[in-house]
Amino acid sequence: MKKPPYMSLQYLSAFIGILLLWGCSDDEPTVDRPEPTITFQNNLEADTRLWGEEAGILATVDAQAGLKTLVVTKDGVEIETIQYPEGKAGDEYEINESIPLDATIGTEIVYGFTATDRLNREVPNTFTITVGTPPAPQLSFPGSDNALLQAGDSIDISLLLDAQAGISDVFITKDGVPFDTVAFDNGTFEVGIDYRAGISASLFVGDMVTYGFQLEDILDRKTESIDFTIEVGTPAPTFTIIDTLIVSQNYKWIKGDINIDTTLLSNESYALTGIVKVTNRATLTIEAGTTIYADTTGVSTLAVQQNSSIMAEGTSDAPIIFTSLNDNPEPGDWGGIHLNGLGTVTAPNALLAAEVGDYGGSNNADNSGTMKYIRIEYAGRSVGGSTGALNFNGVGNATVVDFVHIFNPNSHGIRFRGGKSGLKHALVTDPETRAIRWDNAWTGYGQFWTVTYSQEPPSNDTAIEGRDVGSNPTISNVTVLSLGGIALDNTRGIRLRSNTHGKIYNAIITNTERGVRADTGAEPDITNGDLVFANSRVFNNPEGNYRNDGAEFENGFDNSSTPVTLTGYVGSDATGALDPTTLSPWFSSASYIGAVETGNDWTTGWIKE
Repeated sequence: MKKPPYMSLQYLSAFIGILLLWGCSDDEPTVDRPEPTITFQNNLEADTRLWGEEAGILATVDAQAGLKTLVVTKDGVEIETIQYPEGKAGDEYEINESIPLDATIGTEIVYGFTATDRLNREVPNTFTITVGTPPAPQLSFPGSDNALLQAGDSIDISLLLDAQAGISDVFITKDGVPFDTVAFDNGTFEVGIDYRAGISASLFVGDMVTYGFQLEDILDRKTESIDFTIEVGTPAPTFTIIDTLIVSQNYKWIKGDINIDTTLLSNESYALTGIVKVTNRATLTIEAGTTIYADTTGVSTLAVQQNSSIMAEGTSDAPIIFTSLNDNPEPGDWGGIHLNGLGTVTAPNALLAAEVGDYGGSNNADNSGTMKYIRIEYAGRSVGGSTGALNFNGVGNATVVDFVHIFNPNSHGIRFRGGKSGLKHALVTDPETRAIRWDNAWTGYGQFWTVTYSQEPPSNDTAIEGRDVGSNPTISNVTVLSLGGIALDNTRGIRLRSNTHGKIYNAIITNTERGVRADTGAEPDITNGDLVFANSRVFNNPEGNYRNDGAEFENGFDNSSTPVTLTGYVGSDATGALDPTTLSPWFSSASYIGAVETGNDWTTGWIKE
């Protein structure tokens, strides 16, 4: 008997159900599952990376039929193959290796990913990294770009270096000149450094030093140079001004080197002790009416150094006085004043320079300051084997010295050692040897010079003496008045020797033993105009108005032996005079012979009588 049909349908339905359940099992895939996919973070398949940066690739694999293998390659070379025996439905793979520092910019690095599912379906995808160009290097100061230091000091300059391509070098200049290099190993990208920079101890207040810094990366790219400026500031004082009581009188006792700007006040009494130098480009200012005494126990001297200056401007009513501290002063109680400049000097005196400081150079326009209405009394003691109450040592023509009285100096009153300085309105009273002397290639100007004697000098005397090859001054309006005696042999008003050149006009030379002497051998220089004494009066000189080759001046130079009426050293005559303004604009108009014009005595009221 046959089974009913519904039984067959029942068995068929059960069989189909079993098949469906089997198809849903994880053990075997079904053909209707989608193919695997490989995606990357942010849905990118390419990006740019710089040297040293991580690749930063995150690959996500989705395999609903079950993941069988994942093969990873780099530029076609297999890195890794991962097996999935459990048939995972998905996985993630991360690549964080760094981009090589020697990778060529623009190079593409291709990372390949191939996923195979359990149905053996293979799906590839790639992520391409392009080696990018790093940004330009950068260099900066995290703090200030300037500092104030004292000469000889140093500072650590902080710098921030940033070079994504890698730092190669930092180049340093000093005042625009290559100075130093700091090298770095490859692999340094960002760093802070401190660079020790110093300034010379020989610099002066206000000087500036500039250090420049420039960074170069390993692509040979350079930053713009950045500058760090150091200014030389005011140093600690290297001198003292101490109140000192001497016989019930209070003095401001000055000792040491004046290395900062300093002012001496007219309501105080000052005293120099030892050699007091003005250094370090400092300016010593002295108020009108100030008196500065000099200690006589040593060689007290004021020496203004090269590049420093003095501003001492007295007036006819309030002159500035430098004098001896002795109650009974004598010539040579103290050294005097030395101005040390940068002008041309043929042969600087090493012994003198060792005491008062270096002098001489190549700048005849140098400026050592201003001195007006100055009295220097009882000076001229030997310093470094050399004498002079007022000394122009290689001083330039920007220096102004006008209205100076040198009273009773030992040996030289005023001394020019080279340079091109000028001097107007100078009176030298009772010098013990020479009143005014030039040598070592002095080429400056002089006007209104007076030398006078109230007593016989203690040794052979020359009022004005010029020396040395290279010397070539121009001088106008001179009066030399001696006592008219002949007790001392070999004394004279003017002596020109040792191959000096020069030109002297509008002079009065009288009552000296011998008037004007040009040493034997000077005739050629007189003949060709390199040595001139002209438009002058030479009279009443007991042993002769002219001596040796000076006789050449007697004729042909508009000189005369006709006397000029004098009241003391005051007196002038316009007859035969030369207008000195035709010689140089430096000269004042004075178309008369003599230093002190009749009716216009510029010495009144401020000199020591």
